[in-house]
Amino acid sequence: MDLTGVARRRVWMACLALAVATRAPTTTPSRADELAPRAAAVPPGARPADEPAPAPAAPPLPPPPAPIQLAFVGDVMFGRYVARTLQPIPASPRLLAAAHGPLRAADLAIANLETPIVETPPRRGPSERRRFVGSAAHVALLAAAGIDAVSLANNHADDMDDAGAAATVAILARHGIAALGSAVATPPAVRVETLDAKGWRLAIVAVTTVRNRSQRPGALELPYLAPADLAAVAGPVIAHARPQHHRVIVLVHWGTEGRHHPAAWQRQAAHALVDAGADLVIGSHPHVLQPIERYRDGVIAYSLGNFVFDNRAPRQSRTAVLTIGLTPGEPCAAVRVTPMALGPGYRPRRAGRADARLVRQALGAVAPCAR
Repeated sequence: MDLTGVARRRVWMACLALAVATRAPTTTPSRADELAPRAAAVPPGARPADEPAPAPAAPPLPPPPAPIQLAFVGDVMFGRYVARTLQPIPASPRLLAAAHGPLRAADLAIANLETPIVETPPRRGPSERRRFVGSAAHVALLAAAGIDAVSLANNHADDMDDAGAAATVAILARHGIAALGSAVATPPAVRVETLDAKGWRLAIVAVTTVRNRSQRPGALELPYLAPADLAAVAGPVIAHARPQHHRVIVLVHWGTEGRHHPAAWQRQAAHALVDAGADLVIGSHPHVLQPIERYRDGVIAYSLGNFVFDNRAPRQSRTAVLTIGLTPGEPCAAVRVTPMALGPGYRPRRAGRADARLVRQALGAVAPCAR
């Protein structure tokens, strides 16, 4: 998986951009409509002569050939502007070295990239607070660590404006990393994107319920949904994608920073997404760990905390690699957690015994599959 000769797993992404269907408005027939000749009744099973034959149904999706391992990590940021001066996290080869094991062992590894990427960030930045930025050198480290795809659906995606958003997608693609939930020029912003890995066809719906700036006229559109609209809008997109995918994964940026438990609305929305057909709901944004829950056959990770972030406060520094095992014909996913913690240089490292206990305590005990 690294950039020095080990072949990277090939992950193909196709944007399906599924719009949410809406009911057509009813109209009152005019007098001319009422007097128009009516078509004769058609016997059951027959079609009028001038009606085209229905489009053939999509062929059934063949089952995947073997089990697959998916890895997920939380928020990744590589630098920010403080008093308009860039304060980057050093792009050292050691930055992600301790995470190579669980990430490279997975067939597909996904992170929440909460940092726009440009080739070389300017030393002087915008005047607004909370602007994040990273460099192409940081993306090379993600690729070397085994990250195959990242979600860009978050509140920092437009920190470097549209030029930065476009550069992020291009630089990721150059390093073989799929960009999920990127801002788009034409709707729908909330859409399905497909990843094919190890014979599995996976639908990804990446959305954010948090944004730092309002949508600007003419600017690229984030896949943003107000919390009250999350299940109502994303649910039909999930249901539409379900028949032609082996699994459906929702990546959602949501919740309250620093809060260790999801709000009631998040639990309700997560359950509704699983009811609509999602198999995994993976959350980010709180910057601390929150519980992992098994609901029906779905797995919900409300927050995986920080994975690379310039905050080493004890609670914000505890993190994990979440590994999900999927088996053909088995709807219930296996769950494994690798506890980690941020160390010097904001580098994730394997957690010591005390931190590992606190990581597992924060994530909670995941119920076994019901038989």
